[in-house]
Amino acid sequence: DRGSVADIARQVQTFDFVMMGLVVFVWVVILTVAIGCVIVWLMKGPAYVADGYEVSHSDKPKV
Repeated sequence: DRGSVADIARQVQTFDFVMMGLVVFVWVVILTVAIGCVIVWLMKGPAYVADGYEVSHSDKPKV
């Protein structure tokens, strides 16, 4: 009999385990991406401006 109580309970338990595994997987992916973003953010560091002052001939460079 396909719809016995034991079969239904087993299917429900299997579904529960699959959903818990999916939740854990999604959280691990989110955490991994977040750690990667923090590493890139730290390695890039603050932005530096090399020439922060106005150059009078910047629109017509001297050759």
